[in-house]
Amino acid sequence: MVDLQQYADDTQLHVSLTTTDMHARQSLLSDCLSALHSWFCHNGLAANSSKSESILIGTSQRLRTYPPVAPPKIAGIPIPFSQTIKTCGVTMDQNLTLNKHVSSLSHGIHFYTGALRHIRPATLGASLVQSRLDYANSIMYGMSASNTHKLQSAQNSLTRVVCLLFAIFLCLLNRECTRIHLARKLATEEPRSESD
Repeated sequence: MVDLQQYADDTQLHVSLTTTDMHARQSLLSDCLSALHSWFCHNGLAANSSKSESILIGTSQRLRTYPPVAPPKIAGIPIPFSQTIKTCGVTMDQNLTLNKHVSSLSHGIHFYTGALRHIRPATLGASLVQSRLDYANSIMYGMSASNTHKLQSAQNSLTRVVCLLFAIFLCLLNRECTRIHLARKLATEEPRSESD
């Protein structure tokens, strides 16, 4: 059976392969891709083979011992297997370790956290960075300790910057309040005469 998922302008086909019926499943996938290509052509659309990706997913050991699998073809053009693919903003690798996704996410968070130092409204900046961390976080359940450490490090960096910006804001606010208080005090004081 071939599973189909569609998101806006993306169409994804999933097929489960086993060594016992691998050729039958590949043939089924090939027929499905041909039908999809025909439907695209009939409806004035095109499957862009240069943007098409394919990936074999499994454990490292399983992928090493699995018999060679021919890459799928769209309109006769083979789509070579990739080490990673990006789907709905999540980078998935062959072993579903999320290493590439976490590295990319961590790098992006550190970049935007550094940029936050130049933005005064810390809450706006923090929400922009935190949303990157929160997106698709449910897939991260049970990930490796090293990936959790990378994301925790990025979040700690964000927290330090937001706290620093908040402390600067309070300091500036306190300084401004002191100026206002002194100005009011000077404005309400009566001038002293020189004889006093």
